[in-house]
Amino acid sequence: MEFGNFLAAVTAVAVFISTGTVIALSVGYIGQSPENPLIRLIGLFICFVLASMVYNLIKVDKS
Repeated sequence: MEFGNFLAAVTAVAVFISTGTVIALSVGYIGQSPENPLIRLIGLFICFVLASMVYNLIKVDKS
């Protein structure tokens, strides 16, 4: 069970980083500044939600 939770955490971190990279590249491609604080907050929120969803889908319950 511990390996499943470890795998879930590693996968969630990978999803967080890759989603952040895709959002940063997309924002730069459409002509906006990635240094805009509002875009950064929205991007971090999206990354957090997706990473949480992936973690909860993979994790193993102890019951």
